[in-house]
Amino acid sequence: MAKPPRIDEEDDEVEPYSVAEVQLILDEAKKSRNSSRWATALALELRQGEALGLIWSDVDLDRGVQRVRRGRVRPKYEHGCGSCGRAHAGYCPERRQMRPDVASTKSKAGRRSIGLPDELVELLRAHKLQQDAERIAARQLWEEGGWVFA
Repeated sequence: MAKPPRIDEEDDEVEPYSVAEVQLILDEAKKSRNSSRWATALALELRQGEALGLIWSDVDLDRGVQRVRRGRVRPKYEHGCGSCGRAHAGYCPERRQMRPDVASTKSKAGRRSIGLPDELVELLRAHKLQQDAERIAARQLWEEGGWVFA
């Protein structure tokens, strides 16, 4: 019975970041682990789930091509304990995940191959070396999933 608010179509336009804004984002990202995730997402116009859903077999650094096939999805949990007293199932010590970690892209157009700029190829090569070092340091604690941004 309620009337929905009128949507002005001009409000739907996305304002791209300026070069200065992108540089600020990348400078800030360099201060933390997996900073190449942000450069990859910004350079290739990837959604967050698409960037996080990349696995190394999707990336061909020699040819400079990356395939987008899936996206990571936010986890959804249910209580596994019965009575831990926590309001949100995500904080339950015996929580159970209710949906898969990944999902295919929503449309055929979402599955695509993208050429990688040379600078991004070099950045991803350095990221892979850093990730390999982290894997060695973590030893048996490392959970291998093949993720580019683990």
